[in-house]
Amino acid sequence: MITATFKKLFALALLAFLPNALFSQYQVNGNALSLSCNCYQLTANVGNQSGSVWNTNSISLTQAFDFTFEVFLGCNDGGADGIVFGLQPIGTGVGTSGGGMGFAGVAPSVGFYVDTYQNGSDFDPAADHFSINANGVTLHNGGVNDYAGPASFPFNIEDCNWHTMRVAWNPATFTLQGYMDGVLYLTYTGNIVANVFSGNPNVFWGMTGATGGATNLQQFCTELNTD
Repeated sequence: MITATFKKLFALALLAFLPNALFSQYQVNGNALSLSCNCYQLTANVGNQSGSVWNTNSISLTQAFDFTFEVFLGCNDGGADGIVFGLQPIGTGVGTSGGGMGFAGVAPSVGFYVDTYQNGSDFDPAADHFSINANGVTLHNGGVNDYAGPASFPFNIEDCNWHTMRVAWNPATFTLQGYMDGVLYLTYTGNIVANVFSGNPNVFWGMTGATGGATNLQQFCTELNTD
Protein backbone atom coordinates (compact mmCIF):
# COMPACT_ATOMS: atom_id res chain seq x y z
CA MET A 1 0.00 0.00 0.00
CA ILE A 2 1.29 3.44 -0.92
CA THR A 3 1.53 5.56 2.18
CA ALA A 4 0.32 9.17 2.46
CA THR A 5 3.92 10.29 3.04
CA PHE A 6 5.08 8.61 -0.18
CA LYS A 7 2.24 10.23 -2.13
CA LYS A 8 3.24 13.66 -0.83
CA LEU A 9 6.89 13.09 -1.73
CA PHE A 10 5.90 11.90 -5.21
CA ALA A 11 3.69 14.95 -5.74
CA LEU A 12 6.46 17.31 -4.66
CA ALA A 13 8.93 15.60 -7.00
CA LEU A 14 6.45 15.88 -9.88
CA LEU A 15 5.89 19.58 -9.22
CA ALA A 16 9.63 20.15 -9.25
CA PHE A 17 10.06 18.18 -12.49
CA LEU A 18 7.22 19.59 -14.59
CA PRO A 19 8.41 23.21 -14.92
CA ASN A 20 11.86 22.01 -16.01
CA ALA A 21 10.28 19.64 -18.51
CA LEU A 22 8.18 22.44 -19.98
CA PHE A 23 11.04 24.93 -20.18
CA SER A 24 13.46 22.36 -21.59
CA GLN A 25 11.49 22.24 -24.85
CA TYR A 26 13.17 25.51 -25.83
CA GLN A 27 16.73 26.80 -25.70
CA VAL A 28 17.07 30.49 -24.84
CA ASN A 29 20.14 32.38 -26.11
CA GLY A 30 21.77 35.80 -25.86
CA ASN A 31 19.62 38.51 -24.31
CA ALA A 32 16.43 36.46 -24.57
CA LEU A 33 14.52 35.57 -21.40
CA SER A 34 11.94 32.93 -20.54
CA LEU A 35 8.88 34.64 -19.06
CA SER A 36 6.71 31.55 -18.60
CA CYS A 37 6.42 28.06 -20.05
CA ASN A 38 5.19 29.51 -23.36
CA CYS A 39 6.20 33.21 -23.44
CA TYR A 40 9.64 34.67 -24.14
CA GLN A 41 11.31 38.06 -24.34
CA LEU A 42 13.69 38.32 -27.28
CA THR A 43 14.99 41.81 -26.48
CA ALA A 44 14.46 44.43 -23.85
CA ASN A 45 13.88 48.04 -24.92
CA VAL A 46 17.65 48.48 -24.82
CA GLY A 47 20.20 49.13 -27.54
CA ASN A 48 22.35 46.47 -29.21
CA GLN A 49 20.57 43.41 -27.86
CA SER A 50 20.14 40.07 -29.61
CA GLY A 51 18.12 37.08 -28.49
CA SER A 52 16.90 33.79 -29.88
CA VAL A 53 14.65 30.97 -28.72
CA TRP A 54 14.72 27.59 -30.49
CA ASN A 55 12.63 24.48 -30.01
CA THR A 56 15.02 21.71 -29.03
CA ASN A 57 13.18 19.15 -31.16
CA SER A 58 13.82 19.29 -34.90
CA ILE A 59 10.93 18.90 -37.34
CA SER A 60 10.79 17.26 -40.75
CA LEU A 61 9.78 19.42 -43.69
CA THR A 62 8.35 16.30 -45.32
CA GLN A 63 5.42 17.02 -42.99
CA ALA A 64 3.16 20.08 -43.01
CA PHE A 65 3.23 22.60 -40.19
CA ASP A 66 0.92 25.44 -39.23
CA PHE A 67 2.17 27.48 -36.25
CA THR A 68 0.46 30.41 -34.58
CA PHE A 69 2.18 32.83 -32.20
CA GLU A 70 1.29 35.98 -30.33
CA VAL A 71 3.97 38.59 -31.02
CA PHE A 72 4.73 41.92 -29.36
CA LEU A 73 6.89 44.36 -31.33
CA GLY A 74 7.08 47.10 -28.72
CA CYS A 75 5.73 50.60 -28.17
CA ASN A 76 8.27 52.75 -30.00
CA ASP A 77 7.09 53.78 -33.46
CA GLY A 78 10.37 54.12 -35.28
CA GLY A 79 12.01 51.60 -32.94
CA ALA A 80 13.96 48.58 -34.12
CA ASP A 81 14.65 46.11 -35.38
CA GLY A 82 12.05 43.33 -35.50
CA ILE A 83 11.77 39.58 -35.14
CA VAL A 84 12.08 36.48 -37.31
CA PHE A 85 10.46 33.06 -37.34
CA GLY A 86 13.30 30.93 -38.64
CA LEU A 87 13.99 27.45 -39.96
CA GLN A 88 17.59 26.18 -39.95
CA PRO A 89 19.44 22.85 -39.52
CA ILE A 90 22.49 24.23 -37.72
CA GLY A 91 21.48 23.95 -34.07
CA THR A 92 19.68 25.58 -31.17
CA GLY A 93 22.30 28.20 -30.33
CA VAL A 94 21.88 30.26 -33.50
CA GLY A 95 21.47 34.05 -33.32
CA THR A 96 23.03 37.24 -34.70
CA SER A 97 22.76 40.96 -33.95
CA GLY A 98 21.76 44.22 -35.60
CA GLY A 99 19.41 45.09 -38.43
CA GLY A 100 19.08 41.46 -39.47
CA MET A 101 16.66 40.91 -36.59
CA GLY A 102 18.84 38.23 -35.05
CA PHE A 103 18.88 36.05 -38.18
CA ALA A 104 21.07 37.86 -40.73
CA GLY A 105 23.82 35.68 -42.15
CA VAL A 106 22.36 32.40 -40.91
CA ALA A 107 22.70 29.90 -43.76
CA PRO A 108 21.17 27.63 -44.81
CA SER A 109 17.88 29.00 -43.57
CA VAL A 110 14.42 30.29 -44.37
CA GLY A 111 12.98 33.15 -42.31
CA PHE A 112 9.72 35.04 -41.95
CA TYR A 113 10.96 38.57 -41.14
CA VAL A 114 8.76 41.07 -39.26
CA ASP A 115 10.80 44.22 -39.88
CA THR A 116 10.02 47.41 -37.94
CA TYR A 117 12.86 49.61 -39.17
CA GLN A 118 13.71 51.01 -42.59
CA ASN A 119 17.24 50.08 -43.64
CA GLY A 120 17.82 51.81 -46.96
CA SER A 121 20.61 49.42 -47.89
CA ASP A 122 18.13 46.54 -47.73
CA PHE A 123 15.60 48.34 -49.97
CA ASP A 124 13.14 48.36 -47.07
CA PRO A 125 9.82 50.18 -47.45
CA ALA A 126 9.11 52.96 -44.94
CA ALA A 127 6.27 51.04 -43.30
CA ASP A 128 6.63 48.08 -40.94
CA HIS A 129 6.74 45.05 -43.22
CA PHE A 130 6.74 41.27 -43.56
CA SER A 131 8.88 39.10 -45.85
CA ILE A 132 10.22 35.62 -46.52
CA ASN A 133 13.97 35.47 -47.16
CA ALA A 134 16.45 32.62 -47.47
CA ASN A 135 19.97 32.12 -46.15
CA GLY A 136 20.01 35.08 -43.79
CA VAL A 137 19.92 37.58 -46.65
CA THR A 138 17.68 40.54 -45.80
CA LEU A 139 17.78 42.31 -49.18
CA HIS A 140 14.51 43.03 -50.99
CA ASN A 141 16.13 43.32 -54.39
CA GLY A 142 14.58 40.43 -56.32
CA GLY A 143 17.62 38.24 -55.77
CA VAL A 144 17.67 34.48 -55.36
CA ASN A 145 17.17 34.74 -51.58
CA ASP A 146 14.32 37.28 -51.79
CA TYR A 147 11.35 34.90 -51.67
CA ALA A 148 8.25 36.97 -50.89
CA GLY A 149 7.45 40.54 -49.91
CA PRO A 150 8.21 42.93 -48.49
CA ALA A 151 4.51 43.30 -47.70
CA SER A 152 3.85 46.55 -45.84
CA PHE A 153 1.41 46.43 -42.96
CA PRO A 154 -1.40 48.99 -43.24
CA PHE A 155 -0.84 49.79 -39.55
CA ASN A 156 1.97 50.45 -37.12
CA ILE A 157 2.85 47.09 -35.54
CA GLU A 158 4.93 48.82 -32.83
CA ASP A 159 1.66 49.84 -31.17
CA CYS A 160 2.07 48.35 -27.68
CA ASN A 161 -0.38 45.56 -28.59
CA TRP A 162 -0.07 41.83 -29.17
CA HIS A 163 -0.56 40.57 -32.74
CA THR A 164 -1.26 37.09 -34.06
CA MET A 165 1.41 35.72 -36.40
CA ARG A 166 0.80 32.52 -38.33
CA VAL A 167 3.30 30.64 -40.51
CA ALA A 168 2.49 27.54 -42.55
CA TRP A 169 4.26 25.03 -44.82
CA ASN A 170 2.58 22.58 -47.20
CA PRO A 171 5.10 20.05 -48.58
CA ALA A 172 2.58 18.68 -51.08
CA THR A 173 2.49 22.03 -52.91
CA PHE A 174 5.88 23.37 -51.69
CA THR A 175 4.07 26.44 -50.33
CA LEU A 176 5.07 28.75 -47.48
CA GLN A 177 2.53 31.29 -46.21
CA GLY A 178 2.69 34.09 -43.67
CA TYR A 179 -0.27 35.75 -41.94
CA MET A 180 -0.59 38.61 -39.48
CA ASP A 181 -3.81 39.14 -37.51
CA GLY A 182 -5.64 36.69 -39.77
CA VAL A 183 -4.62 38.38 -43.03
CA LEU A 184 -2.52 36.51 -45.61
CA TYR A 185 0.46 38.71 -46.56
CA LEU A 186 3.03 36.29 -47.97
CA THR A 187 3.03 33.26 -50.26
CA TYR A 188 6.10 31.53 -51.66
CA THR A 189 6.13 28.33 -53.71
CA GLY A 190 9.36 26.40 -54.03
CA ASN A 191 11.07 23.21 -52.89
CA ILE A 192 12.97 24.61 -49.92
CA VAL A 193 14.19 21.16 -48.86
CA ALA A 194 16.04 20.72 -52.15
CA ASN A 195 16.89 24.32 -52.96
CA VAL A 196 17.84 25.65 -49.50
CA PHE A 197 18.62 22.66 -47.30
CA SER A 198 20.39 20.46 -49.88
CA GLY A 199 17.84 17.66 -49.50
CA ASN A 200 17.93 17.57 -45.69
CA PRO A 201 14.34 17.96 -44.43
CA ASN A 202 15.22 18.13 -40.72
CA VAL A 203 15.36 21.65 -39.29
CA PHE A 204 15.00 23.52 -36.02
CA TRP A 205 12.37 26.25 -35.69
CA GLY A 206 12.40 29.27 -33.45
CA MET A 207 12.25 33.02 -33.04
CA THR A 208 15.04 35.62 -33.10
CA GLY A 209 15.11 39.36 -32.50
CA ALA A 210 17.57 42.22 -32.21
CA THR A 211 17.91 45.94 -31.51
CA GLY A 212 20.53 48.44 -32.56
CA GLY A 213 20.68 52.20 -32.04
CA ALA A 214 16.87 52.19 -32.14
CA THR A 215 15.13 49.84 -29.73
CA ASN A 216 11.92 48.06 -28.74
CA LEU A 217 10.71 45.49 -26.25
CA GLN A 218 10.10 42.36 -28.38
CA GLN A 219 8.33 39.24 -27.13
CA PHE A 220 6.38 36.21 -28.34
CA CYS A 221 4.16 33.46 -26.97
CA THR A 222 3.40 30.05 -28.42
CA GLU A 223 -0.16 28.71 -28.68
CA LEU A 224 0.06 26.87 -25.36
CA ASN A 225 -2.49 28.29 -22.88
CA THR A 226 -0.78 28.53 -19.51
CA ASP A 227 -4.15 28.71 -17.76
